[in-house]
Amino acid sequence: MVRTKPYLMAQVEWLEDRPSQEAEDVETLATEVETYMKDVIWISNRVNGKSDKDVPDNLRKKLFPTHFSFWVGSTFEGAPVEQQALLELEDTAVRLKREKETLKNT
Repeated sequence: MVRTKPYLMAQVEWLEDRPSQEAEDVETLATEVETYMKDVIWISNRVNGKSDKDVPDNLRKKLFPTHFSFWVGSTFEGAPVEQQALLELEDTAVRLKREKETLKNT
């Protein structure tokens, strides 16, 4: 903590995802996760009386599967333990599979 400045500072180490040992294609997994994410948003909107128009057509916005998987993990705000566990995973395919199962169960 730097007391002379109004912000926190940290030394960080950039971590890249490791090559996946999973046989599943990450593009396919990302598409499936996007589908489940849209379903969860749609159901949430219906429960909260919002319009179906609030569900974006393209959640991925041309993001590569790794970046998309981190974005999805970052949206799990109501479940901080699960969110942290997802963001700590160092394998895109494993992260997407876990997100898929979580969203499917939701």
